[in-house]
Amino acid sequence: MTNENIINHIHTLLWEYTANYVETSEDSKTKLYTIAVENNFSRYSPNCGDTIEQLDIKECDDFDITDYKVIGDRIIVSFEMIFIAIVNNDDNERFYHIEGTAIGTLSVPSGDNFDFERYDFDDMNKPQLFEYFDIIKDIDLHFEDVEYMGE
Repeated sequence: MTNENIINHIHTLLWEYTANYVETSEDSKTKLYTIAVENNFSRYSPNCGDTIEQLDIKECDDFDITDYKVIGDRIIVSFEMIFIAIVNNDDNERFYHIEGTAIGTLSVPSGDNFDFERYDFDDMNKPQLFEYFDIIKDIDLHFEDVEYMGE
């Protein structure tokens, strides 16, 4: 399987991994909270509290792989993901909606190091996809075009 075929084959896995990372990692929550403070989202609503306790992506229609390259035994994948999320704050009773773009890179094993052809990631449900998250490493992302969308 060529590297391009591998990337196309695991598109769904990469998309689900990235969405899960945005929702659950403290790194993402910290970055998004910093953007909310820098852009003074609290001027729109008192619901923009002191922290982000929970973030749930409600809409994510596209996950674009913008580039990839092989370095050693890994394929480095560059991506962009536009999303709409509900953000719950410090008391978990106040929430607001944001829209933004997650842009970053992650890596997966090259075809020589993992038998991608054995798996049909497009037919897997979320719990099944979670079982393969461990092949994805070195995610590095930032957010752009983050906007407050209301309560």
